[in-house]
Amino acid sequence: MKIEYMCSNCGHKLVERCGLWNMYYYGSKIRVCKKCGTEIYDNRWREVALEGFHPNRERDNKSIKFFLLGSIIVSLLAGFWKFYDDNYVDLSYMASTVILATAVICSVFLLIALIRLGCGFEKRAHDKYMEESKKRLSDPTYVEKLRKNGWNV
Repeated sequence: MKIEYMCSNCGHKLVERCGLWNMYYYGSKIRVCKKCGTEIYDNRWREVALEGFHPNRERDNKSIKFFLLGSIIVSLLAGFWKFYDDNYVDLSYMASTVILATAVICSVFLLIALIRLGCGFEKRAHDKYMEESKKRLSDPTYVEKLRKNGWNV
């Protein structure tokens, strides 16, 4: 995922990449322009120690499990349809192939997400975001900058 914004001082277009698993933009609200060094305050980022984790995080974890189960069921049904109707090359054969391929691809991505949840990678990533946030908030100059921009720290 990438975030784009413009520097208010020099107009330089800034592009930041954050990991696929950081979809809620956990990190510092203060970004620095790489061209002129101006500090930019971006409210899209969540300072976890102040705001907590995004409320949809738990819902998304349940959705992953639900969609994985659905993708596996669709894969099995499409596979049964494809191999049961294997003697004919017509629209239903092509449709079943497309449905099967789509369902299998979705299942693989959802399975990876489920493995991340089950093995604790998700929890470790959130612990890391919380630790980094607490470390930033222990810096008095950072806290003062947030206060100047309306944050109650």
